[in-house]
Amino acid sequence: MSATSSCPLWAKGRPRRASRAAPGDGVHAALKRPDRNPYRLAFTGAGAHLGTQHYTDMLRRAGLRVHPAQPNLGARALVNSGTFLYGTAAEVAEGLLEYGRAGVDEVVLNPAGVAAEHGYAAAARDLAEILAR
Repeated sequence: MSATSSCPLWAKGRPRRASRAAPGDGVHAALKRPDRNPYRLAFTGAGAHLGTQHYTDMLRRAGLRVHPAQPNLGARALVNSGTFLYGTAAEVAEGLLEYGRAGVDEVVLNPAGVAAEHGYAAAARDLAEILAR
């Protein structure tokens, strides 16, 4: 089991490790731009994972209504629940702060949807704007 699993390794006399928000493939994020559709970005970035049992099981345990047979609806659930962070740089940064308030020490940002739809340069621009907040 990993340090981010539900197994409390620290409870067995070991030091507690940092909490990380990198479920499966990180926290998907994208900045709102005129030529972007958040549902499409979420599907493009996470669609392959949303079609797997283990990934949708993790999301269901977190309260999302998803099923591996319907990855398109899973992408919609990611966006509508705020699991896929989408908005202005300030809004996405605020979403990331929520992880900190929940006790997460480290967050892995995943701009895969932007990279696939708009290129690596666009994904890098999004990350730079988010991290500058």
